[in-house]
Amino acid sequence: MSALCLGALSLGTPGFAQSLLQQAPKTGLYLQLGVGQSWQDSPANTGNPAINLNGSGTATAGKITAGLQITPMWGAELSYYDLGKVGINTPAGVANYDTNVTTVTATASYPLTQSLTLVGRAGVGYSHLQLNVPSQNYVSSSTKYPLVGGLGLRYNFTPRLALTVDYDYLGRTGRFDGGDSTTGQVLSAGLLLRY
Repeated sequence: MSALCLGALSLGTPGFAQSLLQQAPKTGLYLQLGVGQSWQDSPANTGNPAINLNGSGTATAGKITAGLQITPMWGAELSYYDLGKVGINTPAGVANYDTNVTTVTATASYPLTQSLTLVGRAGVGYSHLQLNVPSQNYVSSSTKYPLVGGLGLRYNFTPRLALTVDYDYLGRTGRFDGGDSTTGQVLSAGLLLRY
């Protein structure tokens, strides 16, 4: 009976929690889901002097990532971002953007504490953007291969479950013929499940 009581008490000690965190897998597969906010910028120069789409807007964004931690420091991720539908007020009228980006990145992880890890990532993406400006009777679509990067924090609740906060710069998500590029970025929070 006393051994059972001592065992139960040890479950609540900081030492036991640390031992759980030390058992977190150092390598392997993981899945991450996140939700947050996107920021999208629209350029003034669209290649058509009559259509000035200068402006920026925000929308609710979603993110899903499949990752592989190859070593305790290095890994790779495949991510899909839905930047949401955003209406940006511009001099030419409301510009309605619908953008998604798929990325492939290399990751570098650096432990800050026993339970908190800083993660950096860099790679390339594939973006698809659709644009509609009703006041100009203007519709367009664009695909690009932007350079992407980001930083994130992972806080381990258990060996296999972590809370994540990520900032991702998704680069030039679209470009107008003879004009400038649109850009996108996302700030998100979510959960990571290790397998």
